[in-house]
Amino acid sequence: MSLETLKEFLGTVAWNALLASALALLVFAGGRVIFAVLRRLLRVEGFRFTVNLFLLLVAVAAFEYVFLYTWPAAVGRVLQVLTFVVGVFLAYGLLEQVVLQRSKKAKHPLELPRIVRDVLRLAVIVLAVLFALKAFLGLEPTALIATSTVLSAVIGLAMQDVLANIFAGVALQIGKPFRVGDWVTVYNQTGTVVSTSWRATRIKTRDNHLIEIPNANIAKTEIYNYSVPTPLQRRDVEVGVVYGQPPNKVKRVLREAALAAHGVLTKPEPDVLLTNYGDFAITYRLRYWLNDFADVPQTEDRIMTNIWYHFKRAGISIPFPIRDVTLRQIDEATEARAEEARLGRIQAYLDEVDLLAELSATERKKLAVAASERRYAAGERLARQGEAGAEFFLVVSGEVRVTARQEDGRAINLGTYSSGYFFGEMSLLTGEPRHATVTALADTEVLVLDKDEFQEFLAARPKVAGKLSRAIEKRRAAIEQELAELGDAEAAAAVHEEYSSEKVLKKIKKFFDLT
Repeated sequence: MSLETLKEFLGTVAWNALLASALALLVFAGGRVIFAVLRRLLRVEGFRFTVNLFLLLVAVAAFEYVFLYTWPAAVGRVLQVLTFVVGVFLAYGLLEQVVLQRSKKAKHPLELPRIVRDVLRLAVIVLAVLFALKAFLGLEPTALIATSTVLSAVIGLAMQDVLANIFAGVALQIGKPFRVGDWVTVYNQTGTVVSTSWRATRIKTRDNHLIEIPNANIAKTEIYNYSVPTPLQRRDVEVGVVYGQPPNKVKRVLREAALAAHGVLTKPEPDVLLTNYGDFAITYRLRYWLNDFADVPQTEDRIMTNIWYHFKRAGISIPFPIRDVTLRQIDEATEARAEEARLGRIQAYLDEVDLLAELSATERKKLAVAASERRYAAGERLARQGEAGAEFFLVVSGEVRVTARQEDGRAINLGTYSSGYFFGEMSLLTGEPRHATVTALADTEVLVLDKDEFQEFLAARPKVAGKLSRAIEKRRAAIEQELAELGDAEAAAAVHEEYSSEKVLKKIKKFFDLT
């Protein structure tokens, strides 16, 4: 069938409609192909809906251009307005994405916050609409605005809060006082910034609460950013101490408690200020540094916990308020009996120590008088490998873990021990550095003997040094056997050579200046 025959069969109108439809379909399909090539060349993403809408409007215009019958002029002009506005929006979107992509490769990339980009898009659309109204419909934008003054005033009053939040959001994005992920305090709320929109900024608190704060409110208040310019920041805690303690001693113990807490930086070092002489206590402010604001509550908890244990071991008291009065009447006989019971308890612990087994009961009682009691919190280190030490520890209660770091950097777990375990005998008797790290796994009570307390004891009983050297040799023989069973013959030989009773005795005499 020829085209003329087909035209006669369908009729002039139907043939024209078919031709117009074919042209419209060709325009739409051709536009899709062109856009696909353009998107690949420019490496842009998105815009599928906008492209389809624009091509549909162009296809409709092409259909109307070929079709015999035309719709009213007003409809045609409205289509022209829509086509122009959508086309301008599409062109701007493509240009924006290309510019941003090119900027990422530059040394100083252009960073446009999302809210700024949205405002620019809105401005482009408004200008395109105003231009299209004048060019295609003949409407003057100034006349249109003038005729709707009352309506504009009503809308402006109704949207003043919304507009205030929008402008405040733009100002926040330009000034960049914070970014997504920063820890901040704004409008009496502390948390991490989740997002900033046209209207509000979302913050997630430590309690996992999501709070929306209007941008206008944020613009009126102080903003504390704990993440920039660096996460390094100083915090402080205050504690009161009884008047009887020397300030320098208290400051030293407070610094030690801070440095023992995980998360506290050693550089810059913590410092302590004496801030007030109160009615019942001297107030000290411990200032320390950390670089992780998210860990602030946990770090403060570790510091305050360490302060209690360090104060307890140093004999420093935290007083009750002056209004809390406690009356005690204890006579000398009662105190003497309590002290006798305490010494008896300590001597009973010392009697169970193999190292001291060769000492007489009288000698162990003398050591009980010299011993001090300490308490360590879970996680605290009682001894650190490589540090100088001159103390002997006996675990009374609790649990400790012993670890040693090898020359290649590997950490070896040497075991977990509880009541009755003792360590530090070589440090006490010879001054050798610690051979392992001992960490409390639970609240642990220990008895401690140090060199100063042991000096007088050995000076009065020089023969005890020989007994102790033989006891150390026996203990090291057990360690030697363990190493041999593990297949480390070289280490076992080193222990055998280093810790013979003769060598240990020489070290003890040299360390304590015994003749």
